[in-house]
Amino acid sequence: MVTDGPRAARVWAFGQQTASVIPPTRTPREVSGAGDTLAGTFLAHRSRGATPAQALAEGVEAAARFVAAPSIPIPAQRRA
Repeated sequence: MVTDGPRAARVWAFGQQTASVIPPTRTPREVSGAGDTLAGTFLAHRSRGATPAQALAEGVEAAARFVAAPSIPIPAQRRA
């Protein structure tokens, strides 16, 4: 699997491209963890019998939702 930000994500097997998905346009808030989200979702769907194209589409959508989600607020640490 090869990802490239807003450009198409692709799956390659034995030197051949087997799937390609262009991510939806979303305004990113945080991109840390996007690749993990995509890979985990892709693998979960493949383990359930999805084709590489179906699994990639699910993974790309999950990653796009992840990067556009509001961040979790971290409260300021109080000093003793």
